[in-house]
Amino acid sequence: MAALPLGVYASAGKHATPRAARVAAAEFTKDGEPRLQSSGVLVFDPTSGQTLFAKNAEHVSPIASLTKIMTAMVVLDAKLPMDEAIELTSEDIDVVKNTRSRLPIGSHFRRDDLMRLALMASDNRAASALGRNYPGGLPAFVDAMNEKAKALALTQTHYVDSSGLSPGNVSSPQDLGKLVAAASRYPLITEYTTTGAVNVTLPESKRTLNFVNTNALVRNSDWKIGLSKTGYINEAGKCLVMQAMIANQPIVIVLLDSWGKLTRIGRSATEAEDLTQEALMAIHTQRHTYHPAEPLTPWVHAIARYKLIDYLRRTRASGADVPIDDAKEVMARDDHIGTESAYDLSRLLTRLPAKMRRAIQSMKLEGLSVAEAAARCGMSESDVKVSVHRGLKVLAASIAREKGTS
Repeated sequence: MAALPLGVYASAGKHATPRAARVAAAEFTKDGEPRLQSSGVLVFDPTSGQTLFAKNAEHVSPIASLTKIMTAMVVLDAKLPMDEAIELTSEDIDVVKNTRSRLPIGSHFRRDDLMRLALMASDNRAASALGRNYPGGLPAFVDAMNEKAKALALTQTHYVDSSGLSPGNVSSPQDLGKLVAAASRYPLITEYTTTGAVNVTLPESKRTLNFVNTNALVRNSDWKIGLSKTGYINEAGKCLVMQAMIANQPIVIVLLDSWGKLTRIGRSATEAEDLTQEALMAIHTQRHTYHPAEPLTPWVHAIARYKLIDYLRRTRASGADVPIDDAKEVMARDDHIGTESAYDLSRLLTRLPAKMRRAIQSMKLEGLSVAEAAARCGMSESDVKVSVHRGLKVLAASIAREKGTS
């Protein structure tokens, strides 16, 4: 894959500096291909089927919440009543990764609403309920997921649950590209994965909760995104599949296990997300510099590379802080907030008095309302509020002390 002229790489100005030229050259192999650090990459044109770039396209790895795309396809293929009310039960609580959900146990939602929240906000409790309420239960649902994978010739794909929390849900960039192409033919999937935000009124308490898309780009009107899904668990790293118009071409992008080294050395998921958005916005604003006759991937990679360097300089990071050559590519936001810190959270909670601990677990981890938490804990509503407030202050102080001694 031939490299583009240097002027195209520069995200600002018409001419690149000699130093920038050396940096850009260092990021390409002797064959002119970008040195991508993502474990698996696929970029292709779904209209022609032409692969624009691939790296480890047949490598099988965990796919986290990208699993939810297949979950939605199986639900829709079954033609189950989308307005049927489904109850969330204790079976839907995540005991694998201890991720939280704001959907209260015992509440009822339409199947359609659960699918929207599973796709848009990547809610694990919603995805679990969808699989559990399939004819034959979750085992039959997982069987249907794997049968659908076979029908789509996804030979490197296997599912074990409906949420993606288990690392046993695996696929390859090549298979995921096929999956995105197939899923794009489902109007509800394209609609729900690209919905920017939605307000949900809890049926029992009448509280209104706001849920936003785990891919912030879908809330940017300048982007024409046809389908999007993010994913994250420790074993999978940060993952993204997206179909979007880039340089007036429909492009499918699959990125697996990215930003892992940055987050492991202390760079937060929020910083990774901020940089992702900066890079993608730069790609959009500089789209006029792309020449259709040239390969797309080196152009995209160069812009992302320069945005990374600019970001690290701006945040005063040094080579000792972040080895740039180890930095992984632009990726999705962490849509399982708290997954990596679940152990630390559990450890911190044990330091609280039992009353505070129960109140925080009920309201902040399980998403119960004040009234529901009060009923569960045998406390008054005001006592629950006070316990949560004081408990969170104690936790904050504990975290601050640990940071001060680390």
